[in-house]
Amino acid sequence: MEVFWGIVLLAIGSAACAVDVVRLSRSNPGRRIPLFGRPPKLPRLWFLPRLVMVFAVMGGLQLLGRAADLTFLPTAVSLVVILLVPALGVAALHNRRIGMGDARQAQDDLEGSETTGR
Repeated sequence: MEVFWGIVLLAIGSAACAVDVVRLSRSNPGRRIPLFGRPPKLPRLWFLPRLVMVFAVMGGLQLLGRAADLTFLPTAVSLVVILLVPALGVAALHNRRIGMGDARQAQDDLEGSETTGR
């Protein structure tokens, strides 16, 4: 029974991670989301999906670890796969929609403002 609830909690944590990145991409419609670091604009109540994600994933890993007698390495690998795959997938789709043309335009604007001193 611990295995079932562990998998359910991991699925909930993974879904909360994807919801977090979707909300992040919707609050930054014309901007690229950095893979590491803070985005330009955070959505309202940004911490709620992250809170659900952390508690669900940690609880699920604890249940699975107790039921299957896992050590640290498989648990850490599971954590990375469960959290990073959905987040990086959604962020990559958002950044692809923005396109490199918009990024080049923003870079040109930034370089132009540095040379003019504004």
